[in-house]
Amino acid sequence: MDRKIHKTRSRALPAALAAALPALLLAACGGSSDGIAQLAEARPATLLSCTDLAAKISFPNTRITAAETVAAGALAVAGKPIAEHCRVTGRMHERVSTVDGQNYAVGFEMRLPRDWNGRFFYQANGGLDGVVSTAVGALGGGPLGNALQMGFAVLSSDAGHAGSLGPFFGLDPQARLDYGYQAVGKLTPMARSALQ
Repeated sequence: MDRKIHKTRSRALPAALAAALPALLLAACGGSSDGIAQLAEARPATLLSCTDLAAKISFPNTRITAAETVAAGALAVAGKPIAEHCRVTGRMHERVSTVDGQNYAVGFEMRLPRDWNGRFFYQANGGLDGVVSTAVGALGGGPLGNALQMGFAVLSSDAGHAGSLGPFFGLDPQARLDYGYQAVGKLTPMARSALQ
């Protein structure tokens, strides 16, 4: 009888450790024991110049096509005017496909409010993409609120192809990868480098 109790205890100990391991790993990585990731503290800043922001974007295979200050009220979402902000547009990884002969690039638009809250919002488009939507960062529940209005820097892209191609952009393997996930992986470090 003594042996059975001993065996039960020796099995329970590793099970308890296995159950606690995820919480220990999260705590070591700066997460929390409830499984919710903890963000670093935001560092708000004031944008001095739109051209200075564009000049900070010196990322490989990236071409800035425009950098302009958008006056307060020139853009409105759901009838609410957006404060003054900077709009930067560009293209990354421009190429001509050896598969279908089409021109491809990851087109993007980034908007940064003059009074930036220190946070970044990547705006996804959905569907087949192919269009650089106005980077306002629409939040859930429709266009009543948006991340740009709340002080976030917002980035939007076409996911690496022109909408005029329809689903045929999928003939090109790299275009499929950009659409699937690589456009986000290429754009996010570029945007974050400009925001530091």
